[in-house]
Amino acid sequence: MILLSAQRMPVAKIADVTFTSADRVRDVIHNFNRDGFASLYPKYKGGRPKTFTLPERREIKKIAKSTPTEHDLPFSTWSLSKLADFLVAEGVVDDISHEGLRVLLREEGVSFQKVKTWKASRGNFGQTNYSGAKSGIVGMVRTWAMELQRAGITANAVCPVAATAMTETVPFLAPYIEGMKNGEPLPDIIRREVGLGTPEDAAGIISFLASDAAAEITGQAFAVGGDRLALWSHPDLTAVEYHDGGWSADDIAAQWNGTFGDTVQSVGEEFPEELMAK
Repeated sequence: MILLSAQRMPVAKIADVTFTSADRVRDVIHNFNRDGFASLYPKYKGGRPKTFTLPERREIKKIAKSTPTEHDLPFSTWSLSKLADFLVAEGVVDDISHEGLRVLLREEGVSFQKVKTWKASRGNFGQTNYSGAKSGIVGMVRTWAMELQRAGITANAVCPVAATAMTETVPFLAPYIEGMKNGEPLPDIIRREVGLGTPEDAAGIISFLASDAAAEITGQAFAVGGDRLALWSHPDLTAVEYHDGGWSADDIAAQWNGTFGDTVQSVGEEFPEELMAK
């Protein structure tokens, strides 16, 4: 929020992109102006941790097991921070820390491994150079978006997924691309579930981002291919823990299952089983 405010983004817009209330944004900015970076550190308090009523716990569990799109949010998976912000914005709870939310979900039998978070830059097996280059471009675009905002210039990344000489080397895609060369249309499962199409499929998003209709869109990464258009989320913290004096290998091993074990991220793309069985 502070970085967005420093870029002169209006409070209402900051509230929209961070999925919280304008009042919360104003409080954060006010506290930062008064206390500086000290206002961003966790406020540890003595006594027992905050408890939640049975109806609150049921509603938190219900929302955690839903998908963000069911609440008209522009992302498909929860992270702890997004879920916590949404619960506060919706008035389910007045306040909840990420660790408190993690503990509550564990107590309610919701493994955060099932509430997966950011999956951008999944990686492509055997294509280290390609994955590294494309991930680097997305990172640069997000930085350019901040640096160029004051000049009114937008910067976005488009990640097309198309039938090319490179994707033809992927074994399970090869038969479909060969069929396309022979005049056969790509089947729906390829165009929709895999999101693979032709290079021409990227023209629409490029034209849109260059138009006045996209004048306020910047710092985003879009994936387009076939019949699918997707917006990738930004990297997000999934687990945070603190240890006085820093962390030794033994300290990490002792804390791993309690804090980090349920939040490890998946790697690689997920494809329909009927395709992979071929």
